[in-house]
Amino acid sequence: MGGMKYYIFNNQDIEYIQNLLFCLIDSDGLREYREFMIQLYKFLGVKEQAKIYDDRVKDLLYEIERCNCDTHSIASFADKVALSPSRLSHLFKEQVGMPLKSYIQFHQMQRAFLALLNGKSITESAMTAGFDTPSHFATVTKKMMGMSASISVKNSVFLKVTEEVN
Repeated sequence: MGGMKYYIFNNQDIEYIQNLLFCLIDSDGLREYREFMIQLYKFLGVKEQAKIYDDRVKDLLYEIERCNCDTHSIASFADKVALSPSRLSHLFKEQVGMPLKSYIQFHQMQRAFLALLNGKSITESAMTAGFDTPSHFATVTKKMMGMSASISVKNSVFLKVTEEVN
């Protein structure tokens, strides 16, 4: 942004960004999200920097995304990528920028909300997503979102949970 600390957008600029966002809202894929980010970077004049992950972290991200939610222990994931649990946690935080435990819980919340929005009860959704108990799901949801799962579902017009089909 020209080295300035702030930038004032004109109406045409704002409309352009709004149109990009509307296209993204109507889509449900990672490809559209990536295209939005590319266009936004170009618009803002920011150089896009591709993050290069360690192969074990890439394997772990793939494993978590494709898991059947039967177990979410760091130890089980560490076994799958041939690292100790502490080394995996450290490497993940270093590369991704958030603790592995938080990422796993976020993944579980995604799965639970997908089930909730498909008509399952909170208990069923929590158990399907691999939470130990429905109250564990409630605690994690409240901590991460600042509101209960039931309120989140009632206000689901603001939520967009998608299941990628490959």
